Amino acid sequence: MQNNDFEKLVQIQVEIADQILLIENEINHYQQLEKEMITKRERELYKNILGCKDEQVETEFGIHYIQVKLQQKRELYHHLTKAFKHRSEEYIQTLHG
Repeated sequence: MQNNDFEKLVQIQVEIADQILLIENEINHYQQLEKEMITKRERELYKNILGCKDEQVETEFGIHYIQVKLQQKRELYHHLTKAFKHRSEEYIQTLHG
């Protein structure tokens, strides 16, 4: 493999790594949102027990939405880390092949 091929590999790996970092930040964001919504749910359950107005349905939808987004981000993260590893292994094989 020539130097130009190595530069292409590095560029691809940098792009994948940037995407991985972006997804990690998004996962952290959605995890924080999920935590906040679960806390809100607990407060609303307590209010509901006391006979206050029920906002729990809206919160449940919010939690579901956040959990769906979190799952999507985790799947994308897994795909990107797998692609990063695959590209590295592919390059190493061409060096030894």
